[in-house]
Amino acid sequence: MKKERKRGPITAEADLTLSFREAVEALNALSPKRMETLLGLRNAGPLTIYALAKVLKRNYSNVFGDVGVLRKLGLIEKDAAGLVSVPWEAVEIRFPIGDGRTGKGRKA
Repeated sequence: MKKERKRGPITAEADLTLSFREAVEALNALSPKRMETLLGLRNAGPLTIYALAKVLKRNYSNVFGDVGVLRKLGLIEKDAAGLVSVPWEAVEIRFPIGDGRTGKGRKA
């Protein structure tokens, strides 16, 4: 018999908290390919961007761009030797729901 996976919040202490103005902004910044890049780098350990592209089997320029966005967000760090890495165990992402008023969200 297959176990059902429970959905709900994950309660882990975050090493880094990212805040976005809107959920759409968070989803655009953390696209599936960028999440794949982040997880691949976290699993592989510090690498050059070229080596990361090889590990991910992706085009170098696409990985380079994704690493740039993830660095701006603070999710990836680059050392003096040019190696990129993910120093975080857990990241918390926050964005407001509604228009900031107590109770109901914006009306359409």
